[in-house]
Amino acid sequence: MTPYPELHLNLILVTFGLSEAAKRGVGDGENQIPDMNSFISMKGGANGTYLKLPGGFILQTGRAETNRLSASLINLPIAFPKSSYNIVGVSIDQTWSTVATCAPQTASSFYLSTWGAGSTANLGVRQESLVYWIAFGY
Repeated sequence: MTPYPELHLNLILVTFGLSEAAKRGVGDGENQIPDMNSFISMKGGANGTYLKLPGGFILQTGRAETNRLSASLINLPIAFPKSSYNIVGVSIDQTWSTVATCAPQTASSFYLSTWGAGSTANLGVRQESLVYWIAFGY
């Protein structure tokens, strides 16, 4: 062991042009650099896809169909730890001009509806449509 380990470390950092990150440990704690195990995801399941980031942020996406009778209850791939999250839906129906509306129901589900927006005949009338949705929160 050298008598001045800090001096040698600083010399190495300066010599190789390394930044403060070179001194950080790996993990998901404060002042640590997350490794790939800190990013949890699932692709293409029956209810959609999700991604959990190291700080606790969760992003979920999926595709669903709406109907003309009532709002469709959509189950999220995983439950949010809190019931407070945001969700946005975009109708991708090429037949009708529609607007998607989403309303969180529980930490693991939301209501989805689409409404006519393209002509006087279907304006504000519930429509069948295919919708891509994205939910995000902690």
